[in-house]
Amino acid sequence: MENKLVSVLVVAYNSSATIVETLDSIYGQTYSELELIVSDDCSKDNTVEIVRDWLATHSQRFRRAELLTAEKNTGIAANFNRAERAATGEWVKIIAGDDLLLPDCIETMADYVGRNTDAVYVFSRMRGFGQDTKLIDYVMNNIFDYSFFKLSIPEQQKRLVFYGNCLPAPTAFYNLRKIKKMNISYDERIPLLEDLPRWLNLLNHNIRFHFIDKELVLYRFSETSLSNVASNKKKLSRDMNLTFLYYFFPIYKKYVGRLKAYNKYIVNAHLAFGGYWTVLYRIDQFFIRFLRQLHLVEKK
Repeated sequence: MENKLVSVLVVAYNSSATIVETLDSIYGQTYSELELIVSDDCSKDNTVEIVRDWLATHSQRFRRAELLTAEKNTGIAANFNRAERAATGEWVKIIAGDDLLLPDCIETMADYVGRNTDAVYVFSRMRGFGQDTKLIDYVMNNIFDYSFFKLSIPEQQKRLVFYGNCLPAPTAFYNLRKIKKMNISYDERIPLLEDLPRWLNLLNHNIRFHFIDKELVLYRFSETSLSNVASNKKKLSRDMNLTFLYYFFPIYKKYVGRLKAYNKYIVNAHLAFGGYWTVLYRIDQFFIRFLRQLHLVEKK
């Protein structure tokens, strides 16, 4: 990987309070050959102005630096795709506008993929930071599961479907050229949930996830993060329903009875789309209650 260009993609939205820290952490990387792409998703604050000012005095550090802006807010998945389309490096490090890279992050990952030529997607450990130390300790010790990387691809698929997303997304480092050849992009049908659909899509293409057992990224816990903003709760819930319909269901139905799988599909479609699916949902619920009365299916 020596002298090969790595594209660092920063996806930002209302990141004015944190974006300079993020950019400074990229500036301070020990790996020299970097391209910087900042993609802003129509921030309502002054994120764009802050990035422009920062680039005016720091862009010479990079082989190339570019700021992308959007005329309207399009969601995380679309913002990631815009950043990817602008990248020219073979390898990509993507990071949100409030997280930080430790100084040797890209050098360590570049060294790893240089020695492991079959690697397409690489993750590492990360460290949480922020004011709510109890939340950080809980999430870091109970949500992210690094034993995941020891599982086979079918076991990884099952782990994600039945037990939830456990991958440290902020640490992802990947070969963009190979991903593009497989026609893999972020699914814009699911605008606010970019990572979980991506993992299932990659596993469906038999891409093995590699892991570096070292902390390389700092993950910020904030009250203003996407998942903590009250107005996003309903949208995120809908995106989880869509993820089940588009990605989980083919795996889910392998491990559960046909009736239970069909019932869960109808429920998720009803919650995601309403309309016609609400009619089917009501019929389905009536049918399930009827079967329970006849003791043909287990009661909850």
